[in-house]
Amino acid sequence: MTDYRNIVFMSDRGHGLLDGVKEVFPNAPHSFCIKHLKDNLSDMYPSSFGSTYKKHIVKLFQKCAYARTVDIFNEKMEEFKKESLNQAESFLEQLTPENYAIACFPVKRYGEMSNSLVENNNKMLIDERCMPLPQLIEGIRVKTMNKFHERKVESSTWRYVLCPKLEKKLSKRLKTGRN
Repeated sequence: MTDYRNIVFMSDRGHGLLDGVKEVFPNAPHSFCIKHLKDNLSDMYPSSFGSTYKKHIVKLFQKCAYARTVDIFNEKMEEFKKESLNQAESFLEQLTPENYAIACFPVKRYGEMSNSLVENNNKMLIDERCMPLPQLIEGIRVKTMNKFHERKVESSTWRYVLCPKLEKKLSKRLKTGRN
């Protein structure tokens, strides 16, 4: 690996991936997908804890992961540990903050905390994945062009330059700013 470019891997902590990345790219930072971590944390709590409490604990963990400084991370982690009723200790034993927390990650993450985009593309290409490379590439090209066409047709009905979702958000902020 060169000094001028960092390759960052993100996974759901699959053992084969963890070992393989360490072996082939020993200096590459390895990030864990926040969605998978939150799901794993939620699964640790039996239903007897109630969904509101589980959501609260997951939200506290998310605040730890998204903390921008080590001080804020430590503060949020203390709160998380205190409120998790010692249930999360085994969860945290399996993790190092360098693998999931923005404040502790060794390189810039640029806000990427989840591998959901890759998983969406993987799901979209389920039929093409088993094809030889030329057919796989053609399948990706066709699906991409179809998606572009669908979006162009949909956007032709918009009344504004921005998409409806962003237009609504902007209008709301303008209205708030005027008051």
